[in-house]
Amino acid sequence: MSEDQTWTHLAFDRLIQDHVAPALKAQGYKKQGLNWRLFRPDTPARWQVVSLQKSRFSNREEISFTFELGIHWIDAPSTHLPPLGKSGPSVQSCQLQSRIGRLDSEHRDIWWDIDGGRWGPGHGPDCLEPVLAQLMPLLNESLPLWMHKYRQLPTTLDADADMLHMPSYMLIPGQRFESK
Repeated sequence: MSEDQTWTHLAFDRLIQDHVAPALKAQGYKKQGLNWRLFRPDTPARWQVVSLQKSRFSNREEISFTFELGIHWIDAPSTHLPPLGKSGPSVQSCQLQSRIGRLDSEHRDIWWDIDGGRWGPGHGPDCLEPVLAQLMPLLNESLPLWMHKYRQLPTTLDADADMLHMPSYMLIPGQRFESK
């Protein structure tokens, strides 16, 4: 461990390298920074994006984070969205955006904390255990189902009533939809 690194940062790096990146790579995603993209030329939902978002309040001793999700339909109008980058879209340029915690059965926003600055159960070098117990089923089971479900672009809000139960942000041609 270098002098500038803390247990928090080592645990966070270990989480990404040993757990998150391999899980997404197994599903076909390619990593760039803290973003993973999957290009699917065989479906209208050509791009699937997973992005790790750190809280702006994270510091040397505590990192709070969540995952943002996005689906970009290549043929859908995107006049309100940022342009695609050279390596593909960001979550912000996807027509459907959500967070991984909303795939949970309780449909809530989940932020995980890694606190390596303290010692004891759930802290220090073992602080990843509670994070992994909740995060990995979402990445390995819920994420592929959600991405598959929205591979076709809905043309109206009524096209998929389940959208009304999943807090997400979605741009549909001619309308903006934000579920709460």
